[in-house]
Amino acid sequence: HVESYYWDYLTLFMISSVFAIIPLTVGGAGARELVFIFGATYLNIQEAPAVAFAILFFASQAVSSLLGIFFIYNIDKHISSAANGE
Repeated sequence: HVESYYWDYLTLFMISSVFAIIPLTVGGAGARELVFIFGATYLNIQEAPAVAFAILFFASQAVSSLLGIFFIYNIDKHISSAANGE
């Protein structure tokens, strides 16, 4: 239900992406949300949608990364079968 301040949320998202890269936390978990909390206070926007946006991004990133396990397993299986002449 965010109806305004799109540029503020996008700016916070870009800044939080930089902080998520810095190895302060495991996989950037918590760093992105912390940036959104402090940034929302500074930019005078609602904290709840900002943090929800960060959590949803983290969740979608985690799910897409976990799906990669199936591709890695299948590629390894195909490579090993090709090496054995199957």
